[in-house]
Amino acid sequence: MVSKRTTWRNSIFNRLLFVFLLIMIPMYTVGIIIYGLGLDSIRHEYTNSIQTSMDNFLNSFDEDMQRTQMLLFETVVNENELMQLSAAPEDLPQIAEFHRKRQETYNLLSSF
Repeated sequence: MVSKRTTWRNSIFNRLLFVFLLIMIPMYTVGIIIYGLGLDSIRHEYTNSIQTSMDNFLNSFDEDMQRTQMLLFETVVNENELMQLSAAPEDLPQIAEFHRKRQETYNLLSSF
């Protein structure tokens, strides 16, 4: 009579299952390791991308602020009309007439 233990060892299903697990467990382990390495690589690249994007934004913002400050400085300090206004208050009616004509011209041009 054959014992149950011997039958279990000689079963083809059990042998196939054992070989399948023997092959699949290392492959599954290698897959998990590769997935972890890929995830770390993607995190690193994503962080670098965000950092570069923020650096570019801050540089652009800084350049825009400098340009705005220069335009403001040029407008306020170098404006001939403002200099004339501050130097000759008796010419205010002439300057007001000049600005009125300028505004009319602008309104006429912007209506097209």
